[in-house]
Amino acid sequence: DEEGKAVAYLQIGVTLEKLSNYSDAKTAFENSAKLSRGLNMEIFWRTQRGLGAVAAHLEEEPAEAIRYYGQAIEHLEQLRAGLAERQYRLSFMQHKLFVYDELIAFLLQQHKKYPSRGYARQAFEVFEKKQGRVNLEDVATSGARRFTGLPDDLAKQERELEVKLSRTHQRLREARSTSSPSKTESLASLT
Repeated sequence: DEEGKAVAYLQIGVTLEKLSNYSDAKTAFENSAKLSRGLNMEIFWRTQRGLGAVAAHLEEEPAEAIRYYGQAIEHLEQLRAGLAERQYRLSFMQHKLFVYDELIAFLLQQHKKYPSRGYARQAFEVFEKKQGRVNLEDVATSGARRFTGLPDDLAKQERELEVKLSRTHQRLREARSTSSPSKTESLASLT
């Protein structure tokens, strides 16, 4: 079926991207986009993120990478808004915020190359949007916790674990973004 093919192309694209085979990854992501457009927004946003990342690595026109990343974020927001249950909306974006981070990093990289083209302002706008989403989720989550009847000691333990998880995710992102020989050591220290 078309959705299965779209997922297969997406997975091939992700694998090729991780192998730094960006030209072939682009083709796989484009095939996934053609098949998933209008069919499955979950696949489509991931495909658009992949096209953004590949365009950034291929150093094509910066506007192309920005456009793809922007489409990925827009589709994420649409998916989140379409969730009927509040509890699902609270956690939906938690593991998807990396898309904002990738776009911010790309924009800051472009700012270093072309300081007069407004990339720093765009990066700040994306950062504000991300922070707004994070703050909204935090407020909603903290409000929900108060009314769950969870004992204070368990609520405190839950918050501590969330902080630890957040720090681990940050260290993992940092370790993945380095290309030094100590990368393996950094990744191993996260376990």
